[in-house]
Amino acid sequence: MSDVYKNFRDLARNEKEGIDYSISLIERSYKLIVVAPHAGVIEVGTSEISALVAGDDLSLYRFESHKIVDENYVSLHITSHIFDEPTCINAVKAHDTVVTIHGCNDAEEVVFLGGLDKRLIDTIADSIRSMGAEVRTVGHRFPGKHHNNICNRGQSGMGVQIELSEPLRRPENRFPIAGSIRTSLRKFLDN
Repeated sequence: MSDVYKNFRDLARNEKEGIDYSISLIERSYKLIVVAPHAGVIEVGTSEISALVAGDDLSLYRFESHKIVDENYVSLHITSHIFDEPTCINAVKAHDTVVTIHGCNDAEEVVFLGGLDKRLIDTIADSIRSMGAEVRTVGHRFPGKHHNNICNRGQSGMGVQIELSEPLRRPENRFPIAGSIRTSLRKFLDN
């Protein structure tokens, strides 16, 4: 997906908050924040999955597009290493660890894990594999290793980018995949 806007300021000059997009932040714990920077109709299902992963104890940020999807649809997607929406930047800087939830268009049930926190990547991968889903942690197109990637901008400087294929974001699969990710995050935080 190519970006129409080069940064958030450019997007905000052309789109209306509350009509074209919304921003939500719930701060609960400064240990970990779950971020869905491409929620709403950009990467369908990531709004719901990120909320399920955060539960009622982890912080949650979502940038949700409300644009009508038709032949004139303009994506409000801003690539993760240039995502600079101020509420999000301030929130992730206040948290130790950032986990981002994304969607990709792969037709098979697969999860791509990227980012700089190898320990957390391994914990998430083990949990997702235990539910029977395929997980790829290296050699894929979503490495999430750029230091400016929103997942790596927490206080630790290391986070995880979770890319969920389209079948895993369908309504019937949201609870199982979110539960698996949440279990791994609780395990990570308890250690």
